[in-house]
Amino acid sequence: MTNQPNIASISVIIPVKNRAGLLEITLDNIFAQTLLPAQVIVVDDGSTDHLPQVIAKYEGRVTCIPNEGKGPGAARNTGLKIADTAFVKFFDSDDVMTKNCLQAQYEVLQKTGAPLVYSPYIHAIEQPDGSWLRQGAIVQYQPFPATQTLRACMAYNFFTVIPGFMFRREFLEKLGAWRTDITAYEDWDYLWRIGKLCPNPVHTNQAAMIYRLHGAQTTGAHFDNTQRDKEKVICLKDALAAAQDLSPLDKLALTNILWKTLKSLAHLPEYQAVLAQYDSPAMPFISLYLRLKNKLERLKTHSDWTTMHGVSNSEEVWGQYAKLL
Repeated sequence: MTNQPNIASISVIIPVKNRAGLLEITLDNIFAQTLLPAQVIVVDDGSTDHLPQVIAKYEGRVTCIPNEGKGPGAARNTGLKIADTAFVKFFDSDDVMTKNCLQAQYEVLQKTGAPLVYSPYIHAIEQPDGSWLRQGAIVQYQPFPATQTLRACMAYNFFTVIPGFMFRREFLEKLGAWRTDITAYEDWDYLWRIGKLCPNPVHTNQAAMIYRLHGAQTTGAHFDNTQRDKEKVICLKDALAAAQDLSPLDKLALTNILWKTLKSLAHLPEYQAVLAQYDSPAMPFISLYLRLKNKLERLKTHSDWTTMHGVSNSEEVWGQYAKLL
């Protein structure tokens, strides 16, 4: 480790598969941070593109290793095995963050002693001139309500992206490894497990990350809606089996998400019996109530998000973030 003041005990772990061109922009963004990480670990999940040429440009600054399994969950586990820092940020090969992000999150963790911190994220498209075109609201500009737990919010379709977090290493050791049997909803499962150990994570909006919109959003593969729904069922069933910390109403809301997902798979014979386990005459009415509630919430936020997502539509706020990209 170096003692230079602009380098901190942070590892940034990035899974990648056939995204060499996108990864270069992500790495440039990381090395432009006001506080540099001690380690940048790229885990190659079987790329066949020009990844070696891109990595060569960062010789001595990036460690590139092959994935010990398959998929983004296994890649993050592989990267974590060689990370030897006190703090860890899981990042994606196609995203960027404001140039103060590592510093802002690191300082919050140092000041509060919290196990993790999360920040806003913004869907955006990169323009030919290198600028970013925002798509929709700034999500999680404010934290989710302090009166609710992370898991209780997730029961009503709350989600915030894992690359928006920074973790203490010892917290990740308690949390356990990423799931490797799924590749589209492994982040939802990870967030659910985070909610068990840390029901109310610390938040800062002094920095943000850009969730880059492009044609291949899933690491290493394209997934159709059926495959996504199948993985969603796996995660939701596991979550409900371990939902003792939810109130009866919250558990019912989570069950409704599973019921709706199973309805979308009801054309497959193997899911018809599973649907019957969660079906009831009341479920359509519960689903209607929750849909209407969400619609009213979205009207309040003037966005596609409900109030618990803490959105901001401010052009001024976006402009401040954009200056730091």
